[in-house]
Amino acid sequence: MASVCGALRFSKAITVIIAAAVCILYLAVMFGQWLLAGEEALPSATATLLASTVVVLGLQTVFGSLFMSMLADNS
Repeated sequence: MASVCGALRFSKAITVIIAAAVCILYLAVMFGQWLLAGEEALPSATATLLASTVVVLGLQTVFGSLFMSMLADNS
C-alpha cells in the first residue's frame, strides 16, 4: 500500500512540475510579445495570472519535496 501512495504522490508532483514548465514557456512567450509590442497592456491578464499561479505552485512543489526528502533522510 505504501508504494501505491508513493507512486500517487510522485505522479501528482510530476503533473504539477510539467504544468509549471508549460506555464513558464507561456509566460516567456507572453513577455516576448509584450516587449515587441512596445510594453503595452497585457492582452490577457487572466491567463497571465493563472500561468503565474501555476508556476508558483510548481516551484513550491519542487522545493517542498526537496525539503521533505532532506527531513526524511535518516543516514
